[in-house]
Amino acid sequence: MYKKHTHLAPGTRHLAGVLEQLPNYLEDDEVMIACYAHEGDEIVVIGYYKDKGHYEDRIAFPHGDRSDISSSESIFTQKAREVCGRGDCWAGGDTGDFYRKI
Repeated sequence: MYKKHTHLAPGTRHLAGVLEQLPNYLEDDEVMIACYAHEGDEIVVIGYYKDKGHYEDRIAFPHGDRSDISSSESIFTQKAREVCGRGDCWAGGDTGDFYRKI
């Protein structure tokens, strides 16, 4: 099981509002997929969703299509667009810093 933690790497300040909404726990077969978008000149996390998968270091690898999850054709980016309600967002799996294995 993974437990959410609050001591994140520098540069993650912009995620404070998103982190408050993350579930406190993930099961061993679950990962968080981040929904990214451009806000002005910055790339920001505007949402997230849980999926089945595993972490390798801090990178989430969802089960299913093993192609680049951030590509516009990816099933994970399509789901991210549904979750965030925007056609210009994309999925990313660099979410392992949000959780620690317990």
